[in-house]
Amino acid sequence: MKGDLQDYINYRTGLVDAMVKAGGSPSHHHGVGRLMHQWMESFLGKEEMDVLRTLKHHFDPNNIMNPGYQLGLDVPDELKR
Repeated sequence: MKGDLQDYINYRTGLVDAMVKAGGSPSHHHGVGRLMHQWMESFLGKEEMDVLRTLKHHFDPNNIMNPGYQLGLDVPDELKR
């Protein structure tokens, strides 16, 4: 059976949602990045993510180091799980 990209995204999202709901940790062999960034705030908590955002802003004020994906710091609210 051949599916499209959206089928894969829906399948993977369902798997990770179930994993996190069961207490699992969103991680990947390359770190968090693009595959797991949606789940970071629900896993770590808002306050913890605010601390990471503050540190990122301090060490990277121009946002040149992997903008938009580093630890899920710039995930739009509509994508957060």
